[in-house]
Amino acid sequence: PNDLWIGTNNHVMVLMVNEKQLKGMPMPKGWRDLMEPQWKGKFALTDPSRSGTAYMLVYGLLRQFGLDGLNAIARNAVITGSSGATYKGVATGEYPVGLTIEYAAQEFVAGGQKEIKLVYPVEGTYLAPEGMVLIKGAKNMEAAKAFYNALMSREVQEALLVKHFRRPARSDVNVAKLSGLPELKSIKLFPLDQQAAAAEYEQLVALWGRAVAAA
Repeated sequence: PNDLWIGTNNHVMVLMVNEKQLKGMPMPKGWRDLMEPQWKGKFALTDPSRSGTAYMLVYGLLRQFGLDGLNAIARNAVITGSSGATYKGVATGEYPVGLTIEYAAQEFVAGGQKEIKLVYPVEGTYLAPEGMVLIKGAKNMEAAKAFYNALMSREVQEALLVKHFRRPARSDVNVAKLSGLPELKSIKLFPLDQQAAAAEYEQLVALWGRAVAAA
């Protein structure tokens, strides 16, 4: 609001799948598949109180599928203590599937792990922007502005995409050509209100805690 902050890049939530570990199970197509009983203990999800991106993912699940859907995911998920534990666990074969962020999963694909696949849920997925602000009254404001402008430049946005698969906030970057990731317009999205998500943090973390405890 009022240009108080800007998104530097967008995290897209995906299902990171290790095909070798499916062991005859069908490739999941979306969130609803993982709510089925046969997926119990076969996918990892980071505790939303320990990760901002995991929080947005769980918040999205609640908004899209209601409390019943959230409870179904909680019943089946293996809860990890960090985002890294989720996507690294899938990469090493500890879990067949992880609910995680696009760039982290893509790094393993780019590293040569052909068994790793990114699935964009058919029901729609969620975005979590990383933000940047200038602090009012900062001692080194000119340096801050220079860094701010550099990070938002096309050159740096493209470099972060190519080297680290960070999906740019800029709309004039050809994501598919530079990284092999799909263009954002081709991904089905479920819209979330970032301001509402922030305001409801305590409520959601409490709901999730009860859902996990009940599971």
